[in-house]
Amino acid sequence: MTIENLRKLNDAAPSVVFGMEGMPGNQMSGSGRCELPDGAIRNGADKMIAVTGGVWDAMLAEGRKFYNFANSDFHFKVSADEQYSSGYWPSEYSSNHIWVEPGADKIFSYSDVVEGMRSGNSYAVYGDLISDLQFTVSDSKNTATMGQSLAVGKNAPVTVTIRFR
Repeated sequence: MTIENLRKLNDAAPSVVFGMEGMPGNQMSGSGRCELPDGAIRNGADKMIAVTGGVWDAMLAEGRKFYNFANSDFHFKVSADEQYSSGYWPSEYSSNHIWVEPGADKIFSYSDVVEGMRSGNSYAVYGDLISDLQFTVSDSKNTATMGQSLAVGKNAPVTVTIRFR
């Protein structure tokens, strides 16, 4: 997938193509964190999100609402030399934390989860290294959280607050 393809898909259907799996799940390997070809993964993340100034940065710099997600890639596998194996249950190793609001019926549904994903108020993590993350940016009048935008004047001071556990 190229950045041009992502742009075209996002342009054609922004409510459908609003993110990508940038953190492959499971990543079994005896010598590292994954078995994907050299260079495809950097510190557990796809190079499309891992490279500063790369594909994901470019999408965001263009003002696109385009988010990163992890997957569980659930399967059980034993290495050929039987030295290691992998069998993480979904969300045991990689997980998405998404702020979800119930619909008008006050009952959570799958579509409410998708709306939460579309909002951008989410984060993906490996191994529960982070169990809570709050990110805000503020000027003297307004505050925006993950997935929201804050319009400020050129050279206007802003405060970025990141809280995590």
